[in-house]
Amino acid sequence: MDGSAPAASATTPITLDAPAAGPTIPPANPKSGNSGKINPPHGEPGHDCAVPVGSPLP
Repeated sequence: MDGSAPAASATTPITLDAPAAGPTIPPANPKSGNSGKINPPHGEPGHDCAVPVGSPLP
């Protein structure tokens, strides 16, 4: 060695995080017997307060 680079006396482990899983997107036409439409936000036409916003409408 010529002294231009420090000698590595101990290795530092490098951890690579797996890519974070994005939000799951339900299929466009679920085969669960519903209308296939999602519940729109409160105040929008077709909103059902008994169903969470974004959930499939019965």
